[in-house]
Amino acid sequence: MYCLLSTKSQVSPSEIDDLVINLNAKAVDHYYKGRLGNLRIYINPDGTYCTKGSIWKYAKGNNITPFSHEDFLATINELDSLTFGTYSLSEVIGYEFGINIKTYHDPAHYRGQIATTKLNNRHIALNQKYKKNDLWVRRSPGSVHRFKCYNKKLESGINENLLRLEYFVKNTKMLLGRSLQIEELKSPQFIAKQYKLIKSFTKELIFSSEYDPTLLSSLKTQDKWRYLAYMNSNIQNPQAFVKSMGFDANTKSRENRALMKILSGTNYDHELRKEIITKADLLLN
Repeated sequence: MYCLLSTKSQVSPSEIDDLVINLNAKAVDHYYKGRLGNLRIYINPDGTYCTKGSIWKYAKGNNITPFSHEDFLATINELDSLTFGTYSLSEVIGYEFGINIKTYHDPAHYRGQIATTKLNNRHIALNQKYKKNDLWVRRSPGSVHRFKCYNKKLESGINENLLRLEYFVKNTKMLLGRSLQIEELKSPQFIAKQYKLIKSFTKELIFSSEYDPTLLSSLKTQDKWRYLAYMNSNIQNPQAFVKSMGFDANTKSRENRALMKILSGTNYDHELRKEIITKADLLLN
């Protein structure tokens, strides 16, 4: 369900003072600034106002407790009551949609097995941005939108095995070529599309695998050496393995691509991905 929402809307000049009170805002320089739960609020003198924060956390206090479509609609209605019916008319500047998947094993095991992903039929590494949360990111060209996969158990300090998958859109207008309204986010069809995008991303994840003799026999000699060297190392992450070889930049880039292509042949029915997709399907249905 939706997590982060960045919105822009407007009230009439006569409603500004009451809006400031309702949203716990205070005067700062030439505008008003405040917080409503975890939502950051910015109100301009002309009546335009912006909000940014996790609507899931605003409603539930965290983004672990389930947040249903009905919960989302109720939260929009609550914010509408504080903004004179204008929040539901807001333009959505950016949004994040995420799901929590209960995994059989510790999420660190899944994250550690993720080798790469596909983008436009090319195998690319997922960028490990925040090591403390085991966060993996795949950015689109221009970083207009991105997929994230991280260890929710580690990030939240909980005992439950939770793997978090998120689709983040930084700029809806650049991505869609038009403005997006809160009303559209409420549509079950739009929500289903977000689930399918996350599922598509999950299908494109490529996991490291156990030694595969069938794959080995199908490889050309040079690729056999690459595969055996990696599988016989104690390094699970293929990018880290290539880096450890001490290649120059051009060779490292070439070896990364070659190893990713090899590993992609081992993973069509990888058990970890099958588990994630199965559980994502249950959430979708």
